[in-house]
Amino acid sequence: MFQSDRPWDAFVDRLRKRGTESEEEIQRRVQTAVQETNFFDSNRGFYDVEIVNHMLDSAVEHFCCILEGFIVQ
Repeated sequence: MFQSDRPWDAFVDRLRKRGTESEEEIQRRVQTAVQETNFFDSNRGFYDVEIVNHMLDSAVEHFCCILEGFIVQ
């Protein structure tokens, strides 16, 4: 399962609003997320599922549905 944070501006805004990390740490996290997303985009068969963490409620609902599917199998 791959959890992505698109669009990037929303991801950065969330990090800044938390106020728990320096700007340097935020930039490091963004660079890491970009690298991970590039890997995901280049290797579509590597992960079974993508959860887009854009709106928390829908992301949680999507995750729960996927989890239920794995449990039933």
